[in-house]
Amino acid sequence: MDSYVFFTNVLPVNEWVCQRFKVNKIPTSASAFSTTVLRTREMVFSFPDILASPCCDTGQILIVGKEAILVQDKLVGKCEKLHLERITSTPANENLSSVAVCLKYTLMARLSPLWNSVGKWLFAGKLFLHSKEPIMAVELEILTAGTYFEFILKPQCFKLNLLRPSELNLSKQAVLKFMEGDKDEVLYTEHFGDQRVKVLPNLTTATLVSITKKIPDNTVFKDWNEMRRYWKNMYGYRLTEDEGSEPVVYYNVRFRNSSVLTYPEWTIRPDDPQLVRRSDPKPCIVDFVKSVRLKMRTICGSDYRIEPQVRRVQNAMVPAGDVQYASSSLIPGFTKPNAPRKILAPSNIPNMQTHWENINSEPCNGKDENSPVNQEIKTPAKIKPTFKPVARISNLNVKKNSPVIKELKALTVPEFSQKSCISLPKMPTPMKGENNLQSSQSRREDLNASQKKCDSPLATSKIEGTLQTPNSIAHLHTIASHGKRENTKEVLDKNSLHEPTPKKKRALLDVNVEQIARTEGISGLMKVNSASLLHFLRSKHVKEAKAKTKKEALINLVMQNFSG
Repeated sequence: MDSYVFFTNVLPVNEWVCQRFKVNKIPTSASAFSTTVLRTREMVFSFPDILASPCCDTGQILIVGKEAILVQDKLVGKCEKLHLERITSTPANENLSSVAVCLKYTLMARLSPLWNSVGKWLFAGKLFLHSKEPIMAVELEILTAGTYFEFILKPQCFKLNLLRPSELNLSKQAVLKFMEGDKDEVLYTEHFGDQRVKVLPNLTTATLVSITKKIPDNTVFKDWNEMRRYWKNMYGYRLTEDEGSEPVVYYNVRFRNSSVLTYPEWTIRPDDPQLVRRSDPKPCIVDFVKSVRLKMRTICGSDYRIEPQVRRVQNAMVPAGDVQYASSSLIPGFTKPNAPRKILAPSNIPNMQTHWENINSEPCNGKDENSPVNQEIKTPAKIKPTFKPVARISNLNVKKNSPVIKELKALTVPEFSQKSCISLPKMPTPMKGENNLQSSQSRREDLNASQKKCDSPLATSKIEGTLQTPNSIAHLHTIASHGKRENTKEVLDKNSLHEPTPKKKRALLDVNVEQIARTEGISGLMKVNSASLLHFLRSKHVKEAKAKTKKEALINLVMQNFSG
């Protein structure tokens, strides 16, 4: 998919500072990763005039903003409440890469739930987790060029399939027993074996440990509402539209050697998102740009605008004279697609989707036969040829000037075809005792007579109009029956064969080659053709001169032997 680049106006980056904070206190019931991310998001949503990004590996937070804002009592008090200690402070123009990272994270945080982080993409729709239809997505990259920023957007379209029980190699009896049992029913690796799954939001690969119908007691979440609130504050996901819509099952997974973690069924996927090709990028780009302007009014307290002109990134070099600039509006900046595309809208699905309650309709092989993605492509029927053999004129019992004869005559006959192409009827087998052998002399006379008749205009017109005399047919059968025995020169007239034209020999020039070699040298010999040089050398009995010798070699032979 092509990339589209947007530019912001010039911003006062030299007035910004980049400060690094350290997270001093981590709750016992939480990890350093979740604590760093949650406190970074709290700073982003508490102060709209700053940019922030977590450094989870070091347990630190980067904050970018004007120095007057970062020293306010409200922000300082918030940092003390969250146990954030300021470590360093540097000008933003000396650390532009960190500014771009903070801008991207802050923008992604504020765009949720309109655009949600899934791997390296942003998926559109508040309830995209429950969508069965293709979902619009954007891959966002932000670069800085000193005083302005570049937004590089790659629009795409994906299908994000839910994990089906049949994809876990579970038998229908095991699933029915699990679903009909009480809340304590559990499916272990003994039921589904060693399974790898993809975990949102980063699409990280994990090992499936067990499947339960309730949140296990040994997790950090007390109930469903607490888990739902965690996903909203941590990633901006809206797992359900209301608090009462609890998932049917929970997946317990392990990342390498870590402890077992519990995830609701909508956040576990069997594989990476499936790309849907030939989707129209215009609605995706327009909706994303509108969402950016809606959710982020300012950048570090400064008003900004995104240039309405869309500049498409080309993979090949384009001459300067071929560059065409779009108009000042946003919509005409998009190029027309070369193939039919699907136009999609953001997915806002009100009903929750699950594959555990309708196990009776679940296919055994794990594929949905009704899904357009999994439907088998029918092989198109073979095209039967409708060409019919062209009937020869001699086999048609029609009149000479009929429309059929005129149409057949209009057909192009190759120049290398034989002079006459007349289909011969089968001759009756001679009776025993009849002498069907003719002397060579009589056959030649009959052949010459038939050839003369065929060459005459009257005979030609009779052949074309199917008015054939018995004698001409007999002569033609004589040619067909004895053609293999006779020599071709005896059967066909010599004048009817086109003999190849002999190759013309190059003319010999009436020049004194030896004198030219002595007076003019190589430049003079270059004006003499090869045939004359070869003839001269052969007349002087130079054995090295042959017919295939090149002209340069012939000149060298002349200069070596006769230039002195």
